[in-house]
Amino acid sequence: MAHPIKAWHGVTIGLDVGDSSSCLCVLDADGEILEESRIPTTPKAIEARFVRRERVRVVLETGTHANWLHDALEAMGHEVVVADARRLRAISDGDRKDDRKDAETLARLGRSDTRLLSPVDPRTPDVRKDLEVLRARGKLVVVRTLLVNHIRGVVKSFGLRMPECSAESLHKRKLPTELSTELATMMEMLKSTSAAIEAYDERIAQLAETKYPQTNMLRQVRGVGPITALCFVLTVGDPRRFKDIRDVGPYLGMTPKKHQSGSKDPKLRITKSGDSM
Repeated sequence: MAHPIKAWHGVTIGLDVGDSSSCLCVLDADGEILEESRIPTTPKAIEARFVRRERVRVVLETGTHANWLHDALEAMGHEVVVADARRLRAISDGDRKDDRKDAETLARLGRSDTRLLSPVDPRTPDVRKDLEVLRARGKLVVVRTLLVNHIRGVVKSFGLRMPECSAESLHKRKLPTELSTELATMMEMLKSTSAAIEAYDERIAQLAETKYPQTNMLRQVRGVGPITALCFVLTVGDPRRFKDIRDVGPYLGMTPKKHQSGSKDPKLRITKSGDSM
């Protein structure tokens, strides 16, 4: 993906974001440190610190708070650069790592050349909400698998077996009399979890059909249903942000690793460094 690189001659702020508080480093146009401080990582504190001040460039890393910080700071009129934390080895692999130095490093990299930060394009709040529908369903599937494995494992440990069936229908089967009381609550949890997954499936199908009609084209591929199609569309986002269609594969982690040196250029495994979902 191509990110426009603009010369920056103003104030640059590196923001090392923590869960409860964040460390910031302010550099002037000449790269001299104007301020080093710490503020609470809350919308109220961020607004008090950044609202009604001249436009600055704020640099922060991807993480739990990156999305709302990006939206809030951009709404206040500031330029926001969100660095890819996975690729920012200058910080993550440092021998003398601390929040103050991390904030300064972010500010200096953001002041010199934002390409060094491998900047990402934060998704819109609307897309993030729809992605959470998919992620929530995925978590419930994991929970159901744990419940099914536990129930079947306990039954086997008593020399018994549950009937062969799918995970979503196991709660419809009768428990052995010997364990009916002990596993009754687990079966109820399994039933409610399967019902919740079905509800998410219906919501995903509705989103794909009404809000993201482009998923219909992807579903023409055999084996691709609403979940896979919607996940792909939401993960890619606006396709116009890719300069070349061949950049989509690497963005999703579907590209071979490279370790070329001299005449040696071995074929390595796919990176799988994109969105795991």
